[in-house]
Amino acid sequence: MANYVSESTKSQTDEGKKKLNPQVIYNDIKASAKGALIKAFIAAPILLIVLGMIAFAFYMVKDAKNEEWINIVTPIMLSIPFLALLCSVCSYYSSIRKLQNGRYTLITDTVNRVVKDDKKRFSHRVKRYTITMEHAMYLHHCGRVVITEGETDTIWEGDIFYIVVDKKRPKKPIITYNSKFYDLEDIEPE
Repeated sequence: MANYVSESTKSQTDEGKKKLNPQVIYNDIKASAKGALIKAFIAAPILLIVLGMIAFAFYMVKDAKNEEWINIVTPIMLSIPFLALLCSVCSYYSSIRKLQNGRYTLITDTVNRVVKDDKKRFSHRVKRYTITMEHAMYLHHCGRVVITEGETDTIWEGDIFYIVVDKKRPKKPIITYNSKFYDLEDIEPE
């Protein structure tokens, strides 16, 4: 069933490919950085509330001998969300600066294999652990890249991908584009 091609998949590839140009790549990288920044702005207040509750619990159970320890630990705990938010803002501006300086490059790479159940991922939910399997593809140059379950059905061995990488870390993909769905326009891959 791995190589099954449905009528809907055929129509996507046969009708025409999306154009991949520098503006599309710029917008995708900028949107990714902006999404990470928005997640940080959402997570910081939640983290502050949780750590504030823990600090309040420390104050409720303090003794005379532990009072100095609590007075040192509490400000450190409450500053963690602000430091995380500051790091997220710095990361956002760093990726925008890399974009403007042209530090990203586009390479082509071939898929060696696609694995549906590659690696176990454990997550803890209330009163239970959940085990999920990651789907991955292995590229010739860049190595392992985690993909979604839907992508697993459309990617086969030998597919060519256009991959955006940082010039200083050429083996770490930032964004991948399948050549089945994208045509290059005004770009020469390296």
